[in-house]
Amino acid sequence: MCALTVLFLSLALAPVAEASALPGAPAGFLGTQSWIDPTPGDFALMRVGGVRMFRDNLSWSAVEPRPGARLWQRYDNIFAAAAASGIEIFPVLFGSPEFAADRAQHAPRPELWSRYASFVRDAVARYGRGGSFWLANPDLKARPPRAWQVWNEPNLGSSWDGRPNAKEYVELLKITRSAILSRDRRAKIVLAGLPSTTRRAQASPFLRSVYRRPGVKRLFDVVALHPYAYSARTVVTIMRSTRALMRRFSDGRTPIWVTEFGWGSQREPSLPDLVGTESDQAKRVTQLASALASHRVSLGIERAFWFCWQDRLPIPGEGDWWALHTGLLRLDGTTKPAFRAFKAFTARRPAKPHRRAHRR
Repeated sequence: MCALTVLFLSLALAPVAEASALPGAPAGFLGTQSWIDPTPGDFALMRVGGVRMFRDNLSWSAVEPRPGARLWQRYDNIFAAAAASGIEIFPVLFGSPEFAADRAQHAPRPELWSRYASFVRDAVARYGRGGSFWLANPDLKARPPRAWQVWNEPNLGSSWDGRPNAKEYVELLKITRSAILSRDRRAKIVLAGLPSTTRRAQASPFLRSVYRRPGVKRLFDVVALHPYAYSARTVVTIMRSTRALMRRFSDGRTPIWVTEFGWGSQREPSLPDLVGTESDQAKRVTQLASALASHRVSLGIERAFWFCWQDRLPIPGEGDWWALHTGLLRLDGTTKPAFRAFKAFTARRPAKPHRRAHRR
């Protein structure tokens, strides 16, 4: 997630749509994710809300806090609870142990990439197709991940040792892809989610640099974006710009996943960024999800994940900011109007597309 400073515009701004009625989307189009590990009750409620896929960091730092460790219990619990509710985990391979980087969100130092690759292989061997976790739990209906995301927001210095580096990211992507496919040849490789707004963080320069690396298009199956913006119109502008860039590099048929989008709520909208009342947030769920769904064919948008499932308090030393209030649930676990809007959206039948699919 990234802190953005954007101006509040009128809530009357309508999304750019391609159909007169508010569209729905195929089952599973809209997923979610969370700041904290969901409980079995959370997954059961997600299922009621129409969630079929949950995006979750599968952190190297949590599994191998010291060299050679393999602490899987936390993720065993998450995969088991999700599978019991019929939900697939979409893992984000992210987070470096203290011995591999100065900060957990920074990429590992290159001399430790082989150790990172070993963690990736072990994670896929455990939770992927035919994985040891599913074999050890035959009472669970196996729901192995079909897609794995390689890191998070590397176009921000906070996620890449202070300075984004597309060349280094592509090298990490190559190593990660090889490790994943060595355990699951059918797995999809998803690029790291790139935050983008029309004001500050921009995905396009970093993605352009990625595409300029020789042979890079064979290394991934999906491009991922985090279009945080004050209106659905702006989100669609970001998506169109990204698709246009992909076409310039002859990659117009590769799908896009919106692996984060969201909008916050507070009783008193005192924060300047992407927040309003709970009622405002519910409207934004409908507007943003509908805008993405109405362009899913023309712009090749396959999935979208609302950030996030539940609000959280600031950690020590962290100031209050909009992303702490983006939950569909309040701090006490009760549902906001945004959850009802989310559920209503997932219950709709998809509108018939009447525009041509995205071009190469």
